[in-house]
Amino acid sequence: MDFILIIFAFMLFFIYDKNQISLHVKWLQPAFFLGCICLVIGVTYAYIHSWNKNVSYWCLAIALIFMALLIYVLFFALPFSKTYVKEDANKVCKTGVYALCRHPGFWMLAGCSLFLALSVYTWHMFLISLLVNIGNFLYIYYQDHVTFPCQFIDYEEYKKEVPFLIFNFVSIRKCIQTWR
Repeated sequence: MDFILIIFAFMLFFIYDKNQISLHVKWLQPAFFLGCICLVIGVTYAYIHSWNKNVSYWCLAIALIFMALLIYVLFFALPFSKTYVKEDANKVCKTGVYALCRHPGFWMLAGCSLFLALSVYTWHMFLISLLVNIGNFLYIYYQDHVTFPCQFIDYEEYKKEVPFLIFNFVSIRKCIQTWR
């Protein structure tokens, strides 16, 4: 059930993006949030079934920190209504964590899923973590090459200025400068 929910979550993410760039169907607007719910339920289900007496609470605490950072990156580092409600073409956010790399949420979800797997140290959770990270990589690759160039009028310029995933000294400096 957990694998199915996670795959379904990423399908909903792709549907949401497709709707944003071409379909523009009102009833598909909640697909992103439904995908988030399916992802959380799928990972939680897997985690509960992987729970054992040798849980590393340090790894679990680190996973929760990454989860909090993911929530920040997705829902608070960007203007909520412009990002998730309005359908008009906007300019890309080039400040804060979005000056580090174009998809900083990738690292937060990767850290969260990896440390959840490390906290229970089961093959099942490592496979769940792998599935989540592969699905997330495919999704952000699609966003980077299909969705965002259609949504943001300055995305091609942003791609030249900010690295895809691996941040560098220039992007770290720009991130720090924009937080001041």
